[in-house]
Amino acid sequence: MDLLYDAAMVWNHLLGYKYDIVCGRSGVLYPISLDFEASEFYHLAGFPHMKDIVLPVRFSQKQTLSKVLKGTVKESMIVKSDNYEPIIRRKLEALTQLEELLNSPFQVYQYDRWKSPFYTEIRARYLLVDEKTQVVFLFTDTSDGGATYFARSTFVMDHRDFRKGQTKLTVLKINRTELATGREDVIYCREGFASEQ
Repeated sequence: MDLLYDAAMVWNHLLGYKYDIVCGRSGVLYPISLDFEASEFYHLAGFPHMKDIVLPVRFSQKQTLSKVLKGTVKESMIVKSDNYEPIIRRKLEALTQLEELLNSPFQVYQYDRWKSPFYTEIRARYLLVDEKTQVVFLFTDTSDGGATYFARSTFVMDHRDFRKGQTKLTVLKINRTELATGREDVIYCREGFASEQ
């Protein structure tokens, strides 16, 4: 079993989908369109934390996903990093569970790192969390006022609770669209929320 490869397979599968999430709070709706890009895998899988090791192959950030899927880069190469156990492994474990999180009801929070009770460098607009598995997924838009959001970080939460100090939103609807076919699936719709909204 190769945890890095398993994480890459999940991310590669998610590239074929778009998630539209509608949240609400105090009568205000927060529509979120969540897209996925192959290049995001580099950060999500923790490659920036591997600066203490030299991999036997060179590749750009954009090539990371394809290199892992082809078997050019394997978990056995990255476990040598001092950051593997404390950081990278948690990221890979979260990635393997990410599609499961997205395909079930989850909690959404507006995220502001300055409201967190601990220091973090993660800059994101929203935070998703699976209360059962404690998998956290943070994402942000590409520009101010943007409607489409992209991944920033994912990991299994430890003693630091990233929900603390954040504003919880009510999830009203989760819709998934398969990009190749246009097929839409409603994953969740809160009772009383009009489906045409």
